[in-house]
Amino acid sequence: MKIPVVLFFLLFVYGTSFGQKLPEKQVRTTVFDSFHSSLNELKQRYIEKSEIESNIANSLGSIADNVKFLEAVMSLGKPVPKEYLESLALDAELLKRFARQEAESASELKALYEGLKEVELDLAIKVTGPRSGGEVTRVVQVVVQARKDEQYLDAYEVWYVPRGWAKEATRFKPFDRLTNSKNPTSMNLAPGNYFIWLKKGQPIGAARTARTRRSLNYRYLNFPKDASRMSNKDTFQNWIKSTRKSWGLLTQSAVFIFGIVGSFLLPPPGWISNGGNKIVVRLSEFIVAVLVGLIFLLIQKWKDRKHIAWWAVLAILFLSLSVSAFFLYQHVLDTRTCQYAGKSIVIGTRYTAHVLEYLRENSDSTCRDLLNDFAGNEADIWTQESIDRSRYILAATYILSLPLFTICIISVIQALYCSQARAPGRKQDTHLNQIRRKN
Repeated sequence: MKIPVVLFFLLFVYGTSFGQKLPEKQVRTTVFDSFHSSLNELKQRYIEKSEIESNIANSLGSIADNVKFLEAVMSLGKPVPKEYLESLALDAELLKRFARQEAESASELKALYEGLKEVELDLAIKVTGPRSGGEVTRVVQVVVQARKDEQYLDAYEVWYVPRGWAKEATRFKPFDRLTNSKNPTSMNLAPGNYFIWLKKGQPIGAARTARTRRSLNYRYLNFPKDASRMSNKDTFQNWIKSTRKSWGLLTQSAVFIFGIVGSFLLPPPGWISNGGNKIVVRLSEFIVAVLVGLIFLLIQKWKDRKHIAWWAVLAILFLSLSVSAFFLYQHVLDTRTCQYAGKSIVIGTRYTAHVLEYLRENSDSTCRDLLNDFAGNEADIWTQESIDRSRYILAATYILSLPLFTICIISVIQALYCSQARAPGRKQDTHLNQIRRKN
């Protein structure tokens, strides 16, 4: 899924605050801290008890050696290309995902080992240059000239993705230009292990593996006569795995939004289970995650510079609605809760019979006075029916406020993303003119 790249990738790799990059040194520190944290967690979890766990331990050791080497080389203070840091951050993020997973069954351990090998191979390619005398702070110019049998394939898009992220559509990226037999398209990539494929409407042929070690190392994409399109037929098991990953991404976005909104919008009292779980908060996280998935459909359609105004209008509209909902929720909190012994107690709107008698003699008693006089037992003061009604009104007001904040936040982020998008029409015209001139 392509839940906005700015929402996750920029936050992780660049650490942006509305598009402003962190210093390169701070980005390097963040990336290597993530590597060390994930490696420590994985090493503690997988001890050499079986053959597969022994393989996992060996792979982790190799990854740790390469990370240590890269950290030492990059600590020398030489400038690091943006592409290199991005690629290294993707390896760190992939390793972090593995650290969060609990692999117990044989199939899960095998999948973990295969994923670790992808990280290991990618890092091994990255260190090959420095260990043989080259610079680690480098990019590789990857030149693609595609052909099927003896016929060149022109005007095709060239797409690439690191092998470890091959199942994540959010990581797919195109080359800057279409294929051209007379002027081959090229892209500067970090050393690593990639899948590269052609696309014109639909992907053509199977993805080709490309290991970027040196300049001009990948020249041709060849397709046999019986090349077929990339298959979309997944087994049920693969569908389950893909669903789990997509849902994991949605829940991460929900946690991100809650991290912002939760700083000022407190959950309603009266909805904590015996085990201490905040039921309404869990439900709200689920609703926000589903809402993000639905908004993603709109993001897929409105993602160009011409859509900035639409997202800006949505952001302003839902900002107004969010502020109104916030004050409405605060009003409900003030009228439906009362403080007692340092806690918020949900109160009702109808008094019990004996409290009505009590109020005839103590008509100026506030809700705090009543809770103090009745030892904090709200059920003795207000009817249970009115208390339950207050609980549901509080929960409904809180839950209905969150989608407004969610749409507001995503609209602002997507407006910024669209403002940084290139104008595809102008770029395409320039490229076509170049082809005409050379032909």
